[in-house]
Amino acid sequence: MLLNFVNLNNQSICTNQSRKISFTSSKWLAPKAYRIEQSILSNYGIESEFKNNSFMAECVEKTLKVFKDNFGRWALPSNIEASEINDTHIYAYYRSYDDIVAINKNKKCFNNEDKLKQEMRKHKNLFFLPDWFSTIHPLHIFIHELAHSAHYHNLERMGNPCSLALLRYTMIPTSIGRLIAKFKLSKYAATNMNEFMAERITKDVINNLTSQGRYIGNAKDLNYSKIFENKWNYRYSSPQAYIDYYTQQVWNGDLEEARKTGEKIEVYLKKIDSQNVPEIVRQLQVKTKEKPLLGSLAKGLSSVFENVTSILDKKNNLRLGNKLD
Repeated sequence: MLLNFVNLNNQSICTNQSRKISFTSSKWLAPKAYRIEQSILSNYGIESEFKNNSFMAECVEKTLKVFKDNFGRWALPSNIEASEINDTHIYAYYRSYDDIVAINKNKKCFNNEDKLKQEMRKHKNLFFLPDWFSTIHPLHIFIHELAHSAHYHNLERMGNPCSLALLRYTMIPTSIGRLIAKFKLSKYAATNMNEFMAERITKDVINNLTSQGRYIGNAKDLNYSKIFENKWNYRYSSPQAYIDYYTQQVWNGDLEEARKTGEKIEVYLKKIDSQNVPEIVRQLQVKTKEKPLLGSLAKGLSSVFENVTSILDKKNNLRLGNKLD
């Protein structure tokens, strides 16, 4: 599988080893990039180098403001750099042991907004919905990597930073859970717990961004430590509730609880499936057959599942006695 984002963690090294990075942009050749490097150091205490790439610098600056305003400075990395990455499939990565976000300067999509938008449009599926990524917003890659940083620093605040490496190598429990993550977020979110969290944060942030990159949502909606407790009152009732409960456990680094609850929720999902889904699926299949444009198998299955999860999300009282105890 070709990964577009990478999170490089050394399981044996769990303390930050920040390194100094000199300004690399020229105040004559790329005055905007040079100014932003200085501004990021002054406003965020972050060493950055963009190697004269003003557009990349601008994207990073916008993303940093969103994370500082909504999470706090504790969530930000120590270093951000335009880096020489030989793997052509990698856009960027966050490396926790030295707390750095590296962006592949060899990727031409980071040269200007039009190229980046064009690159992100490649990740739409047949229904013009996100496929590999949870969104196709131009800032997605930058937000995704800052999301890894926020996740790591939250685990660090809780005294468990080493769990980030374990999250990367731990799959989402149960096949049904992975299916929900795939359709609610993205294919990438279903690969492991670490990417699930980054994709969840990225989608939530981007859903509240203006076209200028300003966040207009409520910062408390990005507090994942008790998102399920506050939203669902300890009751599982829909695919979105599963996503919220699972988000809470992954954000807090509680792997064992995530695994146990994944198994419990699978039972409830099967109950929901037996009581609600067949008739919904049958009706949607009939409608699909009536529309030639939805005739392909891939489109039909995607449409059916997306509609089913949307309908179930609205049915928050399924009378399953589904308290998570």
